[in-house]
Amino acid sequence: MNHYKIKIFKNAVDYYNKGNYEKSLENYIEYLKIDSNNIIVNCNIGVIYIKNKDYKKAFIFLNKCLSIDKNYINSYINIGYCYNEIKQYNKSLEYSEKGLKILSKYIGINNENFKIYKNNLKKIYNNIGISHKKLKNYINGIIYFDKCIELDNFYIEAYNNKSTC
Repeated sequence: MNHYKIKIFKNAVDYYNKGNYEKSLENYIEYLKIDSNNIIVNCNIGVIYIKNKDYKKAFIFLNKCLSIDKNYINSYINIGYCYNEIKQYNKSLEYSEKGLKILSKYIGINNENFKIYKNNLKKIYNNIGISHKKLKNYINGIIYFDKCIELDNFYIEAYNNKSTC
């Protein structure tokens, strides 16, 4: 049984990396029949639904992650992203700021944690910046896009977002 789980998971990841989200999704769904509480699989399914712009289904799997672990950062990042995509900017801010609060606890522990969580922090700042920009809070948007750029000088998305504030 364990080898089968590993095979299904590996197939799902391989299909995802090749851009075959439909086959990836099939494998992840098969995996959930064996282990429905795997947080990574639930999150990855949510991300596939985001890529397919099926935010309603994405919310189901991303919220399942939070029911498994209320501190799972990737769910907050992706839920914030979804809310921005469906133009519910205040909800995006709510989830992104919750994620930021949790992430701040992890980062504050030591410098090694900062290296691990830097990419997540960048995504949260970008989500928050987008929400502020869309709510016409341009100054706040610029502040958060600048935080992204401070973390990664090559984060083109933050430069593009900032330029439209």
